[in-house]
Formats: sequence, C-alpha cells, structure tokens
Amino acid sequence: MNKNDYMIDCPCCGAKIWIDKETGGILRSTSPEKDKQDFNGLLAKHRKHEAGLKDAFAKAFAEEQKRKKLIEKKFKNAMENIDELEEPGKPSAED
Repeated sequence: MNKNDYMIDCPCCGAKIWIDKETGGILRSTSPEKDKQDFNGLLAKHRKHEAGLKDAFAKAFAEEQKRKKLIEKKFKNAMENIDELEEPGKPSAED
C-alpha cells in the first residue's frame, strides 16, 4: 500500500478494499475471513438438528394417529346410531 491508496473494511461483509485516491478505482480486494469450524463441530451440529427433526416428526405422527382414532370413533358412533338419523327429504320440483 502506498500513500495514494485508501484501505477500507466493508461494513457489510468484512472484506478489505484498496482504493486509489486519485482515480477512485478499486486496486484490489480480499475476501472476508470466514470462521473455520472443525468437522466434528459441524457433525455434532448436524446430528442435533437431525434429532430435532426426528422429534418433530414423531410428535406430528402421534398427533395424526390420535386424530385418526377420533375420526374412527366418531364414524363407529354414527354407524351405530344410523337408525336415529332422519331420512333426507325428497327434492321438490322447484329444486
């Protein structure tokens, strides 16, 4: 870097940018440094996320089974009480 250059840090991404004072052109830039994570840390994070998904699926499955039993119970009750239902009326000529 010489006296005719500005070096700034991008507030958005953290990249370093060198700008020529006279022309305002970008001379060079560097990518922001990324946090390096080890493989074991990423694997543990993935397994934790996967366990959460399994728990959510198990909960949704149990709720669906509960809903299915309730519907079957209502249907069975309706079939037992079918004699109590009124016969539907005959459609009139106006319909």
